[in-house]
This record gives sequence, C-alpha cells and structure tokens, in this order.
Amino acid sequence: MDIPIAKEFIEIPAQTVNGVTFNSESEPETYQVVAEVDKEVVFVQNKYENQTNNKIIEINKKSIDKINVLSNETEELELQKLDMDTDKKKAKVDKKISKINKKKAKAQLKIADDIAFVNDNEIKHLNREISSNKKEFEADVKESFKFKQAEKYEVAANELNAKSVALRDQANSEKDKVKKGKLIEEAIEFENTAINYLVKSKKLYSDAIVEDFSDDKLSVAKTLNPNQLKQSVRLEKLSDVALQESKIYSEKAVELTAQGDVLGAKEYENLAAIQKKKSSNYLEKSLDFKKIEMAIVEDIEISKSLVDAEVITIASSNEFKSFYESKQKLES
Repeated sequence: MDIPIAKEFIEIPAQTVNGVTFNSESEPETYQVVAEVDKEVVFVQNKYENQTNNKIIEINKKSIDKINVLSNETEELELQKLDMDTDKKKAKVDKKISKINKKKAKAQLKIADDIAFVNDNEIKHLNREISSNKKEFEADVKESFKFKQAEKYEVAANELNAKSVALRDQANSEKDKVKKGKLIEEAIEFENTAINYLVKSKKLYSDAIVEDFSDDKLSVAKTLNPNQLKQSVRLEKLSDVALQESKIYSEKAVELTAQGDVLGAKEYENLAAIQKKKSSNYLEKSLDFKKIEMAIVEDIEISKSLVDAEVITIASSNEFKSFYESKQKLES
C-alpha cells in the first residue's frame, strides 16, 4: 500500500506585471506598484483625456509616424546583428543604425516641445481629476482595497514623472543631437507610463466611491435604519461635491480667459464639464434609489396596516364572545 507523502511546495518568487508586484505567499491589503517604465509603453497615447492634446498629436501625426517607422527599422537591424558571425558584418549594420538614429533624432527634436507640452498637460489634467475624486470620499471608504491601490498607482506615477523631469533637464544640456533624442525618448517613456498609472488610479478611486452601493431590496432596506445614511442621501451628497468642483473649475476658466490664456481656460472648461456630468449622474442614481426606498417604506406601511387590521378583527371577535357568554349567564 502506497502511503501519500506530503511534498514540499516550491516557493514562487514575487513577480512584477505592468508595474504591479504580486506575491503568492499572502493576500496583501494592496499590491505594490513599482515606479518603472512599462516595456510595452508606446510613443504616444491612443487617446488623451485633455481634448487639446488630441489635436496637437493629430497635427504632429506625420512626424510621429516617421519616428515609429525609424524605431522599428532600428529594432529589426539590432535583431539581424544577433545572427551575424563577424565584426565586419556587425559594423556595417551599426553604420546603418547610426544613420537611422540621426534621422530619428531630427524628427524627435522637431516635435519635442509639443510632446513635452502634451504629456505635462495630460498628467496635470489627470491629477486634477484625481484630486476631485478624492474629495468625494468619506473616512470609512478610505479603508477599501481599491482606494489604497489607487493611492499606490498615484504615488508611483508621481515618482515616474519626477524621473522624466530629471531626464529632460539632462536633454536640455546635451549638445549631441542623437544623445539628446535618446534622453527625450526615455523621458517620454516615463511620462507615458505615469499617464497609464494615473488613468488606473483615477478609475480605482471612481470605483471605490460607489462599490458599496447596491440597489437590491435587502441592501436598500438595511440603509433605512435611522442610524444610517440612506443610499439616496449619500448619492445626493456626492452630487453636491461634484457640482461644487464644477463651479470651482468654471470660475478658474473665466479667470484664465480674462488673462488671455485660451488653452488653460479650455482645460478648466473641460474639467468643469466632466464634474458637472458626474454630478448629474450621481443625482440621477440618487433619484432611482429614492424610488426604491419609497417603495420599500410603502410596503412596510401596508404590511403594518394589515397586521393592525388583523389585531382589530381578533379583538372584536373576542369581545363578541365575551358579551355572548355574559348574556347567556343572565338568561339562565
């Protein structure tokens, strides 16, 4: 008879995927987010939340496409070098790569200021949205996994952005155009990873604020307790916070317009519109929850009325029985 023997499990090392470190040994309160460049990051985003950024990218599309083509050519040549067996052949390929890098640097420097503006603008835009999201939280919600994970992404994004600033400072003092282009390219990779992290952070904050809302009757009934805030009231409060943020952004837009800062004003108008829409959505959900709450209260009142009516009927029957028994005694 074979007796089963417990085997020692192989320890699985922590792994980092898309900047997030996972450990199999425990279920942590949050996963660590590493402030390092995503290897899959692209030169420009497919779509920016700031509308001005999308227009600037469209204007520079020809140069961006050229840079991407030249990058692909360089990668292909680097792969070819791996199969080469002589230094002479490798030197010939290096010459081609050097020529491509000069063309690429020229294209990079042509649009460097525009890309720097776009990335800086997008990072500021996302940070403002996150700042508005965080104002919606009550103290108890901050303990959720999603809230803490959102904080991790936000912190890592700011670290990545700080690294990109340092790289751009180096690029500004670099005289060699190819080296300058490489430093700018590296800075852009840090910025785009930061943007991706901020997008994730913003979504996690947004999800965290509404994750404990539920429209099933039992959950709604529980919040009808006088000691608890009704879900409809909580949503009204969230609507008020978003509306107040919208007003602040609108006032800032007016101020910048008066100063002649058209692009700055446009950004704050965009932010105001986002907060106003969010406020409307919260208010709409609040009204939906109010209908459910009122229906439950109505059901409770009907049930109570039916119980009271039954008690009266039973009481009446008992009174009649007592009266009849008394009458019978008198007649005997």
